[in-house]
Amino acid sequence: MIDLLHPSRSERVEEGQMKGLKTTLIIFNRGDLVPKNESILKKSKGQANIKGQENAKGQAALEYLMTYGWAIAVVIAIIALLMFIARPQPIETCQIGQPFECVQGTQVVYKGTANLSFVLKNVGYEQITIAMTACGYNGTDYTNPEIINKNISVGGAFPMSFNCTGQIDPAARVGTDVFQKEVYMTYTQGSYGTPPKATTIRVAAKYSP
Repeated sequence: MIDLLHPSRSERVEEGQMKGLKTTLIIFNRGDLVPKNESILKKSKGQANIKGQENAKGQAALEYLMTYGWAIAVVIAIIALLMFIARPQPIETCQIGQPFECVQGTQVVYKGTANLSFVLKNVGYEQITIAMTACGYNGTDYTNPEIINKNISVGGAFPMSFNCTGQIDPAARVGTDVFQKEVYMTYTQGSYGTPPKATTIRVAAKYSP
């Protein structure tokens, strides 16, 4: 008997004689009637559609970046350039206490020679002797000290010069950037033999060639 209720295997059934020929009826499994590759093909088509949609989205995103990315990059570059050019600069100044006075507008730092110069005036009541200048002080030693021993009479002025080698910014823009520094000097007042004094001068000067 043919097992139709449980068609889990193929069976051969002899049907008898037809026109003198023996025929054989083959009943296939239910799964054999459907091509095995059909389900795989449907699954592959579905995956291909999903992949195609993802590729389309990726291509659209790439086109968006190519269209607007350059514009955004240019805007950012322009903003950065404007911020660099228009960055605030310190006010040029020269500050020192009594009995000295800086002649404002005379301070300048030379980028090529690393020399800081300005004019210093004696506004005290005694002659002053400038003994030593230095472009910095680290708490122990002076930076690039120079002995000058220059006298400044009462009401007189003298062009000061400080050796600031190693203190200059090599990337500074001439005529735009400002050099800021606390420089030092020692001096004596009145007659020779008086104890030397030290003072600090705060200077902000534009770079010059």
